Amino acid sequence: MTARLRTDTVTIDEASNDLANSLNNWFTKWGPSVIFKTCENCRHMTEGDEPAYCKRYNMVPPARIMLVGCAEHDDKEEVPF
Repeated sequence: MTARLRTDTVTIDEASNDLANSLNNWFTKWGPSVIFKTCENCRHMTEGDEPAYCKRYNMVPPARIMLVGCAEHDDKEEVPF
């Protein structure tokens, strides 16, 4: 059994790898909708097979708004904390 010399670099590398793995697992599980606030995850948008329609403004949002979201974005799901 060989002893492994523990240095600051090794500790930082291990911590960085752990963080990267945790972020990857979280992102894989929840997907980009937890970060990006678009019409896809806004409670004002119609759901399912219905045509895209914003119930807050009673209109079809422009494509650029659908992609990047708007100031009135309201998450479909409540934040659990």
